[in-house]
Amino acid sequence: RRTTAIEPKGRKQFMQIICISGGGSNRTKALAGRTAHKLGYKSLNREDLVEEAIKEGERAIELNPNGAEAYACLVLVLIYSDETELAIKLIKKALRLNPIPPPHYYFWLAATYRIRGQYEKAIQHLKKALIGSPDLLTPYLYLTASYSSLNRIEEAHKAAEEVLRIEPNFSLEYHKNILPYKNQETLNQYIDALRNAGLPD
Repeated sequence: RRTTAIEPKGRKQFMQIICISGGGSNRTKALAGRTAHKLGYKSLNREDLVEEAIKEGERAIELNPNGAEAYACLVLVLIYSDETELAIKLIKKALRLNPIPPPHYYFWLAATYRIRGQYEKAIQHLKKALIGSPDLLTPYLYLTASYSSLNRIEEAHKAAEEVLRIEPNFSLEYHKNILPYKNQETLNQYIDALRNAGLPD
């Protein structure tokens, strides 16, 4: 049984994601939407609701095994729950089903690689996420952290500048408080990498 005791921190902000934008039946989209809702707001501090959300996503896959979003919508909660191996498997499946994917497929895959310390792979996919979408905040945050973790300071600073261009009032304290990572060491390492690149507290 999964253990996903995640502390309650600002759910609404981080769950502004696209879980029902892809193809598939209306029923599948509804299941995906309920999954997103249960992961949002205050639900991630309750293990039973996280488990239920995962089950809803699994049902969506059963109903539409060829629908890319049915796989992709489970990935974010798996990332925050430290289940990166399964997250990688699901997002790669989504990429096979949708070879012209929305950018969040790439930066979710990058997030799993970053957590696993595979920073070069993370950077590769983050660059793909930014093609045609140069104003997305999340890929630049992950780029900043990945370059910083590789001690590629000049590139980390450039990525951090893009973060501040997109979000001039960016704050590490606020950002940390909306990220519901189960593993605090993972969260602290990420925030420290951003701080080392010059992003403000």
